[in-house]
Amino acid sequence: MTEVRSFLKPWLRARILILGVGSSSRRDDGAGPELIKRLRGRTRAALLDGASAPENRVKDIVALKPELILLVDAAQLDAEPGAVRLLPEESIGGAGVGTHGLPLHMLLRYLRSEMKFQAALIGIQPRSLEFGEGLSPEVEAAVQGLERLLREELPIGS
Repeated sequence: MTEVRSFLKPWLRARILILGVGSSSRRDDGAGPELIKRLRGRTRAALLDGASAPENRVKDIVALKPELILLVDAAQLDAEPGAVRLLPEESIGGAGVGTHGLPLHMLLRYLRSEMKFQAALIGIQPRSLEFGEGLSPEVEAAVQGLERLLREELPIGS
């Protein structure tokens, strides 16, 4: 989480969009949308739930004109379940768990044709991507930690 906090420092006054990606019906793949739900009304960042088809939110993303897009998604990090890693935009192509229709790097490439922005992925190592509801305890703890960090670093009114 320290790397996420450090990454955000130069962006604290920027227009930030946090885009949660994943399917809530596939256990830990729902980490991104769950974080968005928990942050509503608790941070100054714009929030969008991209679910498993974030490309369907392109118009909304472009309308917000973010300077920084933080994607939050379950990602294969070759780490312990619940591990959180910040991946720069150039690393996004190989990350992810492949539960979305359009790969995230393709979404960013398309958005780049519409506007100028920076992007990064906050990846969370899943324990389970099986069909079912609810996050594993490790991913639940990661989402809680990210919620706390983002509320502290991007408070309402800042």
